[in-house]
Amino acid sequence: MAWLIPGWVATALLLCLAAPCAAESLSSVRVGSLPSLVTDEPISGLLALEGRLVSIGTSTAWVLDADQRSWTRSQWHPGARVHSIAGGAREAFLLLGPEGATDRVERLSLNDGTLLARAFARLPVALDHARGTVLGDMLAVAGTDAAGQSRLLQIRPASEQAQWRSEASWQAGWPGGVALSSMVAQTSALFVTVAGTSAGMRSDRMFRWSSDKGWMERAAVPGAVVAGSGRAIGQAHVLYL
Repeated sequence: MAWLIPGWVATALLLCLAAPCAAESLSSVRVGSLPSLVTDEPISGLLALEGRLVSIGTSTAWVLDADQRSWTRSQWHPGARVHSIAGGAREAFLLLGPEGATDRVERLSLNDGTLLARAFARLPVALDHARGTVLGDMLAVAGTDAAGQSRLLQIRPASEQAQWRSEASWQAGWPGGVALSSMVAQTSALFVTVAGTSAGMRSDRMFRWSSDKGWMERAAVPGAVVAGSGRAIGQAHVLYL
């Protein structure tokens, strides 16, 4: 089976998330095609490391060649199911665990075209439908615990004694038991989306977290966000499919 990257057709939504948002995004968006990736397993995530695209499946990973004409299978492969990917550019964080739950994180980097993974601090609690993103020097991971409560965890990866933090004021950011479809960091804040409806039509809900104001619900998304598709772009925008 040939999986095309990206493997979906969708509408792109460019949302301005900072006030007053009068200016247009300073970043341009280019559209192109990539070579087919022939595999029988679904793709868990696509990211860019050191200017190269990396595709991660359930048990295999591939690196796009420098000429962008073909994929090379990596000797490294994920040791567990990859539920979400945070970061990119120089280093990424893989959220791993058994089916449906994330209980650990690995750091992934690319050195001369070779993928390298290192173990990272385990989560203090397993999270269902977990999503991760990088906010400044902080790695944030959100999801729901075994009791169905929303949880937000943060850690500073560069710290020599990095430990996960979870404060009461961070919790109850979105309805418990509802799966996150995306989490993105932009303008010193976190933005998460969850499934929702309006007038009988699919209209996902959006919530914003910042250190000074905590959680706030924002305007509903005009449609359904493709899971994990949110990407920060420019100075105050997020691009969703």
